[in-house]
Amino acid sequence: MGDVTGPVEAPPPPSAAPERQAARAGPGLITRQKARHEAHHGDQPVLGVVCGLQSEAAALGAWRRDARIAVEITGARAGAAAAAAERLAARGVSAFVSFGLAGGLDPSLRPGDALRPIAVTNSLGASIPVAAPLEGVAIARLASADRIIDTPKAKAALAAETGAAAVDMESWEVASVAARRRAPLLVLRAVADPADRALPPAALTATRPDGGVALGAVLGALARSPGQLPDLVRLGRDAASGTETLKRLIAEGALKAFLIAHAPH
Repeated sequence: MGDVTGPVEAPPPPSAAPERQAARAGPGLITRQKARHEAHHGDQPVLGVVCGLQSEAAALGAWRRDARIAVEITGARAGAAAAAAERLAARGVSAFVSFGLAGGLDPSLRPGDALRPIAVTNSLGASIPVAAPLEGVAIARLASADRIIDTPKAKAALAAETGAAAVDMESWEVASVAARRRAPLLVLRAVADPADRALPPAALTATRPDGGVALGAVLGALARSPGQLPDLVRLGRDAASGTETLKRLIAEGALKAFLIAHAPH
């Protein structure tokens, strides 16, 4: 304390003294005091969550507002998940979560199935082991691709190349960053489109860079090819089934358990 300029000024009360000192010292001290406060009170995020879409991030519910969790949305773009994971690492997270929907490669997987992958793999067949929820369909591998795998033929080819049962666009990139930093990774994924279903062309232009819906692009694609509307509606139902599964996994404590396991003690 002790920041008294003369005998005519009474010392400030203990609760106000740090604020007055900061005001006199300028914004630099305020920033440093805030950083010390956050470090002391555990406000630094513990988990870094990477999603492709805003709708996936919304499935986190109240956890998205928890100070212990930092969320990055990639917009389902190639390379964006790695950059997002690096940003989260720079913020000091101690563990990562890849969270969202996946496409089925195994014909037995249906929309809404929760996945329990043992490892994630890239197109070259390299694998990184991961943690997964205790419930769901156990699969050996979850593949990641740098583009949307939109036809049954392309899905079958990727399954043959990688041995994977499902595919997303984020998990491999996040796993690579986590592995380099020797940080744990939890994969929480649910199936949207099954292996035997092609995605309508409108779905390939449906995502904005911020992960939101590019409504204008979707409407334009429908105007050019109205016949794809039934397939687009069906895809919406499939994605909704997957999203409800993600919400259930969160409600049943999958994220909470991982957070508790990796929070500083």
